[in-house]
Amino acid sequence: MKPWNLTRIRPAIGVVIDDRRIAMSVVASTPRRRREIAQDVRECQGEALDVVLKRMLAPWVDGEDGKPRRRKIWVQVGIPENQVFQASVPMSVANRNLSAQSLFLEAVQATNLRAEDHVFDLKKIDVARRSLSIISACRREVVTGMIDAFGQAGAQIAAAEPAPTALLRLALQQRRTSRSVTLCMRFFLGPRRALALMSFGSYPLFWQVFDLPAGGEEEAVRSAYSTLWLLWRRHGVKVAIGAVHLHGRPDLALSAQREAFQKQAGAEVIRSPGPDYDLVSIARGIAMADPLLEDVELDLARRFRPAVPIREIFPWTEACLQGVLIAGVSLFLYAAAADVQTSFRHAKTQSAAFLWMGDDQQAKLDAEMKGLEEQITFASGFSKSRIAWTSQLRTIAADTPDGTTISMLAGDADVEIHGVATKSKEKKQLVVQFNTPLPDDGSIPPHIDKFLSTLREEPLVLQHFPNINVSGLQTGTAGKVKKITYRVDFLPKARAGAAKGS
Repeated sequence: MKPWNLTRIRPAIGVVIDDRRIAMSVVASTPRRRREIAQDVRECQGEALDVVLKRMLAPWVDGEDGKPRRRKIWVQVGIPENQVFQASVPMSVANRNLSAQSLFLEAVQATNLRAEDHVFDLKKIDVARRSLSIISACRREVVTGMIDAFGQAGAQIAAAEPAPTALLRLALQQRRTSRSVTLCMRFFLGPRRALALMSFGSYPLFWQVFDLPAGGEEEAVRSAYSTLWLLWRRHGVKVAIGAVHLHGRPDLALSAQREAFQKQAGAEVIRSPGPDYDLVSIARGIAMADPLLEDVELDLARRFRPAVPIREIFPWTEACLQGVLIAGVSLFLYAAAADVQTSFRHAKTQSAAFLWMGDDQQAKLDAEMKGLEEQITFASGFSKSRIAWTSQLRTIAADTPDGTTISMLAGDADVEIHGVATKSKEKKQLVVQFNTPLPDDGSIPPHIDKFLSTLREEPLVLQHFPNINVSGLQTGTAGKVKKITYRVDFLPKARAGAAKGS
C-alpha cells in the first residue's frame, strides 16, 4: 500500500480509542471529493497502547524505504464520551467572567473533583440573544497518556475532541439542514447502544448515552428525547427545537416514533441512514476536521499541541496545481497577444501605402462617405418601394375579357425613401381605360362585373393597389359596333375613397 501519492491530497488520520478497540480512518482530498481512503479496527486487549498504535500507523509513519520519517505525522484523536464531561452553562452577570475551571466546578457541583486534574476547552455562543458557555473537560492523565502513546508510535496529536463532536460533524457533512434551523436533537443509533445529542449549529451542547434493547428501541429513544428536552428547558432559553434527526440503523422503521416526535415537539423528524454510533464512524468524523488550518469546535489537547511549522500546513500540492494552471493560462494569453501583434503589424504595413493622405484629407473623405451613404439610401429606398409595372400589367391583361381593348393607360409611383423628408405626399396610382363591345340589344355584358371582381382579388395587384374604383361609364359606337367605355382607377390604401361605379 502506498498511502502518500499525488492523487490523495492532504491525508488526515482520525483515531478513536475505547476500552477494548482502536479504530482509525484516513480521509484525503481526491480528484472528485474529500473522502475516506482507508480504515482499520484492531483489538488492544493484552497489549500496550503504543505497540498497537505503532503497528496500526506503520504504513503512514514509515517512508517508502520502510524507515520512519524524520517528521512525526499529525493525528487527530477522539476521546470516548464516557471519559468527557460536557455541559452548557447559561451566562449571567455573576458568572460571565469566571474561568473554565470555575465554570466546570459550578456545572459539576461536586467537592470530590479537583479542577487541576482536568484539562478544559471552553466555547461561548449566543442563542436567541442569550449567551451560553459550552465547557468540555477530561482527566489530564487521559490526554497526556494519549500524547505519550502516539509520540512513541511516531505521531503527534493535532487535536483531541469528544467523540460526539465527530459524529455531529459527519452528520452535518452528509446532510445539511436548513440555515433557519439551528437547534437540533440528534440520535445516533448503534447495534446495542445509542447517543442522544442536543446541538446548536456545529456545537454539541450536551448528550446522553443510552441502551437500545431489542424490541424496545422506540421506547428508549422517546425516553432519551424527554431527558434532553428537560435539560434544555433548564437553560431558560426560549428557542424551539427545529428538527429531530434519527441517524443509523436503517433496519429500524421507527414509524410510530416519528409521529410521536412530531406530535410532542412540533418539529420535523428526519430519518438518515447514517452515521451509525460506532467507532469507525467516529474516527471518520474526526478525520474530516482540519485542526492545523481551522479551529475545531472543542479541542482538549489545544494547550499541548506544539507549534506547527509552515512547511507542514503550506498546501504544496494545491500550489503546484495552481502554478501549472497559471502557466497554461499565461501561455494561452501569450499566444493570443502574439496573434494580435501580428495583425497589428500587417495593418500597419497596409496603411503605409496611404501615407500621402494626411489629416487635411479627412474632411474630404467624410464628405465622400456621406455622399455614398446617401446614394445607398436612395438605391435601397427605390428597390423597396418601386412597383413592378411589368408584372402588374401582365396580370391585368390576363384577366381582361376577350374583345376588350385598352384605349388609355397611365401610371405614377414616386420613390419612398425611409428617413428622407419630402415636401408632399408620394403619388402612386394606375389608371386604365377599357373598351368592351356591346351585344345587339345594347345591354352591359356580365363578364365586365366578373372581370372587375377578378381584379379585386389579385394578390399581386392588391399588394400596391388595394382600392380599385370604376368610373366614366359611356356607351358609343366604333363603326357599326356598339361599345362601352369605362375607366378603372387603381389606388393605394392611403388614397382610399368611395367607389364611383362597379
